[in-house]
Amino acid sequence: MKFDTQKAFPYPVLRPYSDDYLDCEFQVIIDPEVSDNKLSIGIEFIISNDEIKKEIEQGRASFVSVISCRDTFFKRVEVTQESNINAVYPADSLRGEVRIENYIVATNTIKNFTSVDLNKEFEGVQIDFEPGDVLAQEEPYLLYIDKEYFGHVVSVLELVKRSDLDYGEFNIDIEDEHIKIELNPEMKDSIDEARNETSNKLILMNSIYMLAITYAVDNLKRAKEDYANYKWADVIEKQALNNSISLDSNEDAYKIASKLMKNPLIMLDRHVFNKDGK
Repeated sequence: MKFDTQKAFPYPVLRPYSDDYLDCEFQVIIDPEVSDNKLSIGIEFIISNDEIKKEIEQGRASFVSVISCRDTFFKRVEVTQESNINAVYPADSLRGEVRIENYIVATNTIKNFTSVDLNKEFEGVQIDFEPGDVLAQEEPYLLYIDKEYFGHVVSVLELVKRSDLDYGEFNIDIEDEHIKIELNPEMKDSIDEARNETSNKLILMNSIYMLAITYAVDNLKRAKEDYANYKWADVIEKQALNNSISLDSNEDAYKIASKLMKNPLIMLDRHVFNKDGK
């Protein structure tokens, strides 16, 4: 049941890049989280076709998610008639690229199926589904598992001393495994001494850290291939994918950086300005 836009089914299937159905869609929202040595994958199924939805409600079809990891030979099939599930697995059972394929599958025989959303070419055609037949299919979702892909994106930053910089000056160097924020030695010592306190850390998040991540994102948007071999670029790209953030979109780099950094202005407001963030 691999997703293949060239595959021809002997019956209509609701899927991307197909005109079997018109004006409706099958969508799946994936929400992954790593904590306490466990990987939780929240999966929400959204189907806008009433007739397929009715088959699920009457127990003749089910939502199916196939979670697989080539690196660990892991594979699980989750079958449900609920629109939301939360699948939990040991974190060490998944590593690297995880593929999540989502379907709606007939679990019982369905006779004389029809839908107002079907393409007119199926008008007057008797459509029967046998158990195991695919009614709907979504494009596979790729998830990347590594502690750095789920940690805070500022983990790719490294503060280093540079003696030729004046006090208050800084430089951002992205030509290395980590993004280096180069500082005057006195300034570097001052930041090191202060950044263990939560309020100071949040100030840094909204200033020099934000500038560094924005600079890195901007460069990735313009010339991703130039940084393909750097760890910082891999972490940012995978975190973006895991959070459904597109680096290829027209969205400004600073807005993407703010999302990757989990909206640090809100945390500054709550913990430094002592407000509720609303």
